[in-house]
Amino acid sequence: FSNVIEVINKYAFVASEYPLIVSLRNHCTIEQQKVMAQKMEKIFGAKLYTQQPDLAEGYLPTPEKLKKNIILKGKKIANDLSEGDVTDEDEEAEVSRRLTDTFFVPKRTIRMCRELSDLVTVCKSVHFVDFQYSMKNQKYWEVCNFSEAKARILANDFPGDFVNHNKRFLSRVFPTLMGIDSSNLHPQEFWNCGCQLVAINCQIPGPTTALNFGWFRQNGRCGYVLRPAIMREELSYFSAY
Repeated sequence: FSNVIEVINKYAFVASEYPLIVSLRNHCTIEQQKVMAQKMEKIFGAKLYTQQPDLAEGYLPTPEKLKKNIILKGKKIANDLSEGDVTDEDEEAEVSRRLTDTFFVPKRTIRMCRELSDLVTVCKSVHFVDFQYSMKNQKYWEVCNFSEAKARILANDFPGDFVNHNKRFLSRVFPTLMGIDSSNLHPQEFWNCGCQLVAINCQIPGPTTALNFGWFRQNGRCGYVLRPAIMREELSYFSAY
């Protein structure tokens, strides 16, 4: 773990000063989590973004304001707990569902410590229920994870709602996890709905990998590409289809 963190710290802002989001996949004991938190605080130092969300605001800080910051994405526990249970990330639930061939699989809970929880600030992972629930209850610093299959259904059936959702919140789409050849999703169909974080497998070159690399050569290769105004403005309506 320390080696990975040190490499991230060394190369995080070599190509771009804009913020780097590190997604935590936590399977560790409480003792190990405390060590992880200590290591990240020590190695990342002032680069680690630990400022808690401003409740008076309605949107995330801009990438410009977050330059040279490393942001951790993951689960959090309630503020009044020193330890608490959190559910698996959606990727783990998807794997369990596919392995058991059962659609409804109870999510496994993991015990989480306060020290690690406090390092997650403006990218708290939450489970997606539906668009109506998100508009009423989701906070601007909360991120939903969508499997490729789930995101494709939403993109096809509710493209307008998906675009509006992504005007207010970050969305991450992850590829099918059971492919033995590290095959990729096609990011364009999810970019069309405004999804900001579309994960791809980089092990094998191909058209989708080339498309991803080509798209992010824009804007000085800073890692961020501004969406069209119609996909950002609250009063505008845009459907991807």
